[in-house]
Amino acid sequence: MLVENPTYTIPRSPNHITADGSYSLDFSTPSNTNYLTIFRTVGFSGTYTISFWIRPHSVPTTGQLVAPVLSIASATGPSPDYPWIGFYGNGGTTTMRFCVKQGLNDAITCLDSANTSWTVDSSFYHIVFGQYPTPSTTEPYQYTLWMQANAGTRATVTTTYPGVPALGDLRVGATQGNATYYLDDLGVWAWTWSPGDVSAMYNVGAGRAYPFNF
Repeated sequence: MLVENPTYTIPRSPNHITADGSYSLDFSTPSNTNYLTIFRTVGFSGTYTISFWIRPHSVPTTGQLVAPVLSIASATGPSPDYPWIGFYGNGGTTTMRFCVKQGLNDAITCLDSANTSWTVDSSFYHIVFGQYPTPSTTEPYQYTLWMQANAGTRATVTTTYPGVPALGDLRVGATQGNATYYLDDLGVWAWTWSPGDVSAMYNVGAGRAYPFNF
């Protein structure tokens, strides 16, 4: 169960995406304490798809990890630990970045969204990402990471080994630096969405909310 950090009350915003919703989570104030969490758990692993809508309030432009959307806070690893997804700025270009740490060799593999243009305080963007196994004769443990923004081009990258989920507290939010946002309709599925599934859920920018009756 996701619970609020006891030292911070996350406000809600009337800015939301789907017609049957009323509010979104308001992470528009930079703070590393404004998060929802599941205590003493592990990060995502195996085959999964994660979908959310995000409306940037501000985005980073320099090379740094800021505004993680989903991450693990571990006692011994980096902050945030792996896997994580969040806004990443580099040389004036901002992407949504998804990173995992591979098993056996501890290599870090990151994937950036094809969408690099974000209009702040204006529009919600649909982000869908995940991973699935793609074994081959030469890479029997290979996985594919994938991501789509607004049902656009699907970005992919492969890893030699499956990602190792860190132990710690799973967090939604925990913005930091100069990137903040509103978050709506976050969901997790234990299978891989097809391009048609993504298009259906994007719904030409209008979105669909649970129970996703088409």
